Amino acid sequence: MTRLLSRLALLVLFGTETAATCTASGDTCEGALVLSSEAGEDDDVGLLHLKTSSLHASNRSNTSGEKRIARIIWQTWHDDDLPTKYSETAKKVQTANPTFEYRLVTDEEGAIFMDKYYPGNVTEAYRALLKTGLGAARADLLRYALLYKYGGVYIDLDASCTGLETYIQAGDSAILSHEDWWASRWVQWAMVFEKHHPVLRKAMEIAVERLHTGVPTTITTMHEAVVYTTGPVAFSAAVKSFDEPFFNGHVDAVFHGYWGLRTLGKRMQLRPCDEAGCGTARTGGFAKVSYTPMCTEHATTWADPKKYDKLPLPASRKLVVFDVATVSR
Repeated sequence: MTRLLSRLALLVLFGTETAATCTASGDTCEGALVLSSEAGEDDDVGLLHLKTSSLHASNRSNTSGEKRIARIIWQTWHDDDLPTKYSETAKKVQTANPTFEYRLVTDEEGAIFMDKYYPGNVTEAYRALLKTGLGAARADLLRYALLYKYGGVYIDLDASCTGLETYIQAGDSAILSHEDWWASRWVQWAMVFEKHHPVLRKAMEIAVERLHTGVPTTITTMHEAVVYTTGPVAFSAAVKSFDEPFFNGHVDAVFHGYWGLRTLGKRMQLRPCDEAGCGTARTGGFAKVSYTPMCTEHATTWADPKKYDKLPLPASRKLVVFDVATVSR
């Protein structure tokens, strides 16, 4: 019954909310995401463009006292029949965060959502990924899109977060944490964002672009290809584009006008490179990692028989094949 109610609530959420609220003059649309090759003359160059209202453009303080981050927990899976271990972890996450709504989004529901709110390159990329066995890559793209549209907290099904209400401060725009070990990788197995955050928009831009251009020759496995194209490496590039000192761990919080980032976790020294063969010595810079103690990565384990990293990397070095006739470029 709980799962059915979640499905119905999700359909209502996708089916009734309008994509944008525009001013009478039509000059601005709050939260309107435009994905089209037929851009208007006021559009930015790039795959995505967000027109903002005067509220979003203002230089607001991060001490306003309002709850900017939606109290929604998002998780994704192939369908609504979760493996037992993941189902148990999802229930624990819900129980541990009673003030948050819970949404499990399936691949099919993800496609409906993408068609409705991202009618362009992002939808084309997501539907191309649906034709592959790359569940992790389409989950990457979907988490960015859901958080960009609605905001809230995304948590991988094998992770667990407790006490979210305690750790999310009233003025937070986004809360991030660094990957353990890796010098330049930021966590996206758990993500906390206000809706319409520019880091999420940039992450989608980078992911879609890399799906079109492919991976560099230094990448030889499907696992690292997905990590680079849509996963932590792509997301980290979006964080870096927002604020490089924050990305490098020089500051723990930053605001640019309305939008900000804050880092949370146990401060640790990192391995100073991003390659598996770099050794294990922690001789790099310091960063707050893994959302400790709020979240736990790999809170449960399950051997997914469809796990993407067993697939071979295509000779084209691209994760998907786009239908040239339908791609919006």
